[in-house]
Amino acid sequence: MKQEFLNHQATLLYHIFEKDCKKMFPKINDKKFIKDLEKKLSNLNIPIDENSSWYKINKELRLISNVVKHGKGSSYNRLKELKPDLFKKNFGFLLKSDIEISLNDIIIYGNSIKNFWIKFFDIALVSEHRI
Repeated sequence: MKQEFLNHQATLLYHIFEKDCKKMFPKINDKKFIKDLEKKLSNLNIPIDENSSWYKINKELRLISNVVKHGKGSSYNRLKELKPDLFKKNFGFLLKSDIEISLNDIIIYGNSIKNFWIKFFDIALVSEHRI
């Protein structure tokens, strides 16, 4: 149960982040939200590359969330390639997912979200661009 709780906390973190993004950018079309948001972030000079907080949240955490919610599928396969270390055990019939999120992972993803918003507001508040 502890493992499933930690896995679902990762899903909760991503859900809150996604909800906050949609509140901050209400005019972006839902069907291509991520792509349009990345364009807007790039225009603001907010990093979205593989070393950025955005990537850690939107690529890794989003895939984790999808795997926890839906199990095997395309997100599962991409996450397994991207983060094979999360696939440590086969938990059996009681748990929906076979990934193992640690408390340290939750802290890292939480800090990535915090760092993203700090960077975003530092840039956006002094930028001439409209959000």
